[in-house]
Amino acid sequence: MTELSETLALCESMMDHADALAPEVSSWSVGQHLEHILIVASGFAVALASGRRPAPERRTSDAAEREQRYSKQSVLVHGRIPRGTIKVPPAGEPSGALDSNALRRLLAKTESRLERSRQVPETTLAYHPLMGELTRNEVFRFLEVHTRHHLVIIDEILAEHAR
Repeated sequence: MTELSETLALCESMMDHADALAPEVSSWSVGQHLEHILIVASGFAVALASGRRPAPERRTSDAAEREQRYSKQSVLVHGRIPRGTIKVPPAGEPSGALDSNALRRLLAKTESRLERSRQVPETTLAYHPLMGELTRNEVFRFLEVHTRHHLVIIDEILAEHAR
């Protein structure tokens, strides 16, 4: 079992607490964090399955390239996502309307999509708004770090909620 599979299994174990909210920790509920994790993972799986290959070299500004390299290094090498500093793109925003059953259906769909995307060539690319183009393996590393990042927040929400 891969680390991503293990963290997604942890997500499932937290779905019964979807309504838990601790505003002092996060403005999102546990369910919203779980929905966001699954929206992002599913979106990247679909992007990889589309089979996009490396594009010819495009020239971006040196500053943009440095920012992308820094973001990639922070996330992919060091396994860190800075908390509360990155604005979620509209496509990744949770609706907040999913109950635990709907989250379980979304998880099953996401796992199926991820399994198919594991079969694409390593050179297949997906685009991340801050890190630029990511290879298949970089996408899976990002998803591991991203999921862990949100699971830590969920743990804090549940701890605060239990008080």
